[in-house]
Amino acid sequence: MLGNVLANADHDWAAALTEVEKALALNPGSAAAQQNYAFSQIQRGHYDPGIAAARRASELDPLSLNVLLNLANTLHFARHGEEAETVYRRVLAAEPDRPRVNAFLALVIYLRGAPEPARAIAARESLRYSRLTALAIIDRALGRREAAAASLKELSDTYGDKAATQYAQIYAQWGQPDQAFEWLDRGLTMRDPGLLLAKVDPMLEPLHPDPRWRLFLNNLGLGDSSD
Repeated sequence: MLGNVLANADHDWAAALTEVEKALALNPGSAAAQQNYAFSQIQRGHYDPGIAAARRASELDPLSLNVLLNLANTLHFARHGEEAETVYRRVLAAEPDRPRVNAFLALVIYLRGAPEPARAIAARESLRYSRLTALAIIDRALGRREAAAASLKELSDTYGDKAATQYAQIYAQWGQPDQAFEWLDRGLTMRDPGLLLAKVDPMLEPLHPDPRWRLFLNNLGLGDSSD
C-alpha cells in the first residue's frame, strides 16, 4: 500500500515504484504486493506486466472479491474489454451491489458499442457519483441530451469540485475538450486521486490527440520520461 500512498500524496511515481518493487521482491507470494505492482504498471501504460501481476494476485487469493475486482479494473484500463466484462460479472454475481462495479461494467459495455444495455446496468449502480457519471456519458451517446445534462447537474450540485475527474471524463466523452482540460487542470491543483489512472483511462481517450494531453501528462508526472 505504501507505493500507492506515495503516488497519491506526492505524485512521486519513481519513489512509489521503488517501494512497490521492494515489497514484491520481499514477498512475491503476497496478493497485495502483486496488486500494487499491477497498479504501478497499468498506471504507466505498461499493460502486459500489469495484467500478469493482477492475474497472479488472483491465483494467490482466489476467494478475495477485492483481488478479483482489481483484475477486472486492470483488464478494463488495459483495453481488454471482453474479459473485463466477464470478470466484472463474476464480482457482481457474488455481490450485486458492490460499489462502482455496475458503473464500470456499464462503461465497458458502452465502449464495446452497446449503449442501451449499458444504460440499464449503469442505473443499478449504488454509488451515486459513479452512477451519475456513467449515465451522463451513456445517455448523451443515446441522444438523450436532457437526461445527460440532468445527471451532470446533479453530480455538480452534489459533489462540486470534488468530482473533477468525473467532469473531465464526461466532457471528454461529450466531445468538449476545452471543458475536459479545464477540469483536468483543476484536478491537478486539488490532487484529485481520480487522476492516478488518467493516462490509461478509456473515458479520457478522446483527448489523446490534443496537444494539451501531453502537457497534462507531464504536469501529472506521467509523461514519456516517467516510463
